Amino acid sequence: TLALSAIPRLLWLAHHRSDIYRQASTITMISDWLAYMLSGELAVDPSNAGTTGLLDLTTRDWKPALLDMAGLRADILSPVKETGTLLGVVSSQAAELCGLKAGTPVVVGGGDVQLGCLGLGVVRPAQTAVLGGTFWQQVVNLAAPVTDPEMNVRVNPHVIPGMVQAESISFFTGLTMRWFRDAFCAEEKLIAERLGIDTYTLLEEMASRVPPGSWGVMPIFSDRMRFKTWYHAAPSFINLSIDPDKCNKATLFRALEENAAI
Repeated sequence: TLALSAIPRLLWLAHHRSDIYRQASTITMISDWLAYMLSGELAVDPSNAGTTGLLDLTTRDWKPALLDMAGLRADILSPVKETGTLLGVVSSQAAELCGLKAGTPVVVGGGDVQLGCLGLGVVRPAQTAVLGGTFWQQVVNLAAPVTDPEMNVRVNPHVIPGMVQAESISFFTGLTMRWFRDAFCAEEKLIAERLGIDTYTLLEEMASRVPPGSWGVMPIFSDRMRFKTWYHAAPSFINLSIDPDKCNKATLFRALEENAAI
């Protein structure tokens, strides 16, 4: 995938695997490759293409000047087509391999958050959404492309033509909660199973009895997404206490929840 850091990745490929770079006819996203394998047609949508940093946010098409500045080829990028555009149909060969019916329409897709916003009805300027999962992403719709020179906020095309989104990401929020549950909460899993509830429901009930601020315990599992200086701290819980009444599984889980919310 070319998302997040396309130019450095392409430069690495050009310098370290020049044989592959010279022979490449197209470099694109995994999602586009899947659509290509189904239909034999290749295209990328603006919401995914925009994550490369190589797309013109106004024209919603590639900006070859950016590749020229880096000394990279502009002829290896897929054509850009809007989300929902009919790309082709499932070929008979693909149908045999995957079980889909030959002739089924294949349309151009879109980014996960952008399509999630479409489903939520976040389709007008100034509307906002928070989408949670492995990562938590916070987006605000903008009527016109405005970029942040300090690179604190990423700006991507929405799947709605003519609209962009300012986006920030909280990394690992969902992953850290799952890690904590699986690594430290075997007893809570058994209790939750016996009660017929989800383990997270039990952990949240336990965390609700911890005062706001989690007795000062602070989890650090990643830096904010800031492209200009993007460094990740070593995963840590800091300001722990040896008082078991204040520093326990309930406190640590609440700290993870508060960290996600903040």
